[in-house]
Amino acid sequence: MNSEYDKTIYLIGNEIENKEKTIYYFKSEFDLPSYTGNTLDAIADSLSEVKDRVEILLTKENIRYICDHSYAFKVLMMLGNAVNENPNLHIFFRE
Repeated sequence: MNSEYDKTIYLIGNEIENKEKTIYYFKSEFDLPSYTGNTLDAIADSLSEVKDRVEILLTKENIRYICDHSYAFKVLMMLGNAVNENPNLHIFFRE
């Protein structure tokens, strides 16, 4: 982990292939509050309040998976919006 970040999350495509897996995955990986609802909007709202500096890593393999699965792509777009709103979240692409 880069010392300028408090946490590193490796975004795994098949963990965001459907709503149930995505909600569980994001709540646990991002340590979202227990009151976070079970919708992408609720996840996005909670991500906007993340105080830790988080680097989110995507590999070429996971990007391919996400682009081939419409729900995963929708989740990535939500995450991109959250990153734009919260200066503590950063997405990086790695091999």
